[in-house]
Amino acid sequence: MFPLYKSSDFVITVREPSWWRKQTGTAYAFTHPIFGCVIKTLKQSDEHGRYWFRGANPSSVSSRTLGAIDPAMPLYRVLFKISKPTKSLTAS
Repeated sequence: MFPLYKSSDFVITVREPSWWRKQTGTAYAFTHPIFGCVIKTLKQSDEHGRYWFRGANPSSVSSRTLGAIDPAMPLYRVLFKISKPTKSLTAS
C-alpha cells in the first residue's frame, strides 16, 4: 500500500475473530493465495459475506484482480505502523 506503507515499515496488527464486524475504510493485512502478504483497505462486503479490498496507490492491484476474499480467511487489522526515521537522531 505504498505510499502509506513502505517496505521498511513495521506494522502492528491484531487477528480479528470472524465474528467481529469488519469496518470499511480500515486497513487489513492478509495472505492472498496469489499475491502473498498484502495490506489493503476494506472497500465493501458483498451479499455473500465476502470482502473486497482496494489499494492506496493507483498502480496497486485492482479490487477485481485481487478478487473477493472469503470471510473464513484470517484478517489482521492494522493498528499502527512504525516507520524508519528519515533523519539522524544524533545530537548537534
